[in-house]
Amino acid sequence: SPTSLIIREDKRGSISVEGLKEVAVNSLEQLMDVFRVGETNKSVGSTKMNDRSSRSHAILKIIVERKTALNPRDATDDKENAEGSNNASESAVKTSSALNLVDLAGSESVRHTGASGMQKKEGGTINQSLLT
Repeated sequence: SPTSLIIREDKRGSISVEGLKEVAVNSLEQLMDVFRVGETNKSVGSTKMNDRSSRSHAILKIIVERKTALNPRDATDDKENAEGSNNASESAVKTSSALNLVDLAGSESVRHTGASGMQKKEGGTINQSLLT
């Protein structure tokens, strides 16, 4: 059965969705593991147009962060004095980038897909969700 997501906006304009999960990864392999989990949770169905038509929306947000030491000696000192020290934040530049991958559920026309019954109703619901 479909689940409604609760979307919230705070006073600063930051938008969040209740119940979503953030996972920190340190390698491409770990990222791909998270991607595969999402892929297995995605709902798909077969139509005349597509063997694996998405029947649910999915969003994967990837945030890449890089810290660059301003002085190589500072980076060594920071590793040695990491506990309780604020030197790491003062002697490094942090750069962040975000990439949003969005997979919208298939919105194929019923006359092209041959959908009937529950799949036809599901297609109508998907199409309606794309308009709101």
